[in-house]
Amino acid sequence: MVAKIQGNGSVNKTAGTAPAKPKAQPKAGNKPVVNQNAQTKKEPVLREPKKPTPKEITVTMGTFDTLSELAEKHHTTVKDIQKLNNIKDPNKLKEGQKIRIMAISDKEYKEYQTKLNEYNAKQAEIKRKQDVQRKKAKAQGLIEKAKKDGRGEDYNYAINPKTGNIVVTLKNDRNMGRIKEDFHLPAGSISSTNNMEEKFGKIPTYHTDSRSFETWDAVKVKKGTSLEINTDHFQTERTWKQAWKDFWK
Repeated sequence: MVAKIQGNGSVNKTAGTAPAKPKAQPKAGNKPVVNQNAQTKKEPVLREPKKPTPKEITVTMGTFDTLSELAEKHHTTVKDIQKLNNIKDPNKLKEGQKIRIMAISDKEYKEYQTKLNEYNAKQAEIKRKQDVQRKKAKAQGLIEKAKKDGRGEDYNYAINPKTGNIVVTLKNDRNMGRIKEDFHLPAGSISSTNNMEEKFGKIPTYHTDSRSFETWDAVKVKKGTSLEINTDHFQTERTWKQAWKDFWK
């Protein structure tokens, strides 16, 4: 709306549209505005639970009481009881003797143990996941080296995502002992990561003139069979030779 002032002082209003203000154009190279108040989701920090604060109590020694029994009952140690009471020989205590103990109640101790077990379980899971990631990275390099050593002709390779171990699948029939030799595996390595009896039945027993022994080495493994091998035990020809060089340095 535009207003004009007449000669007599009256205001004459005429229709009109005020020109629109041009929109500010973003300058080239400007970065988008980041909300500084936006919350970044962080992983919770794992903290070891604190042991309950003990409270001092006084108990009277019974006829058959021992410091070890008192320590276990009140969730402390014999050493702490001896130190608090200046006891040099715990075997020379008398019935009716007053003993000071820094004790933790059963309820507090039980709650603490529950939290501690949960903490230890989470710590173990974190370490397991880290170990799997480490093995995966190592396995990839070992597989490439094995193929360069010519083992790609005998096996197909994969990595178990849950364990980080190397899975070899046979392209031809092969004895178990030969498989161990191909990857320079220590005794028991394959059986520790595979359900052998499910795959091959009962472990064979072999007899010699002097003794009898059980071993999987002579078992025939058929083409297409997959075996999981601990990545930390797996050796290519190159890594095996290097290990021996390092050993004799």
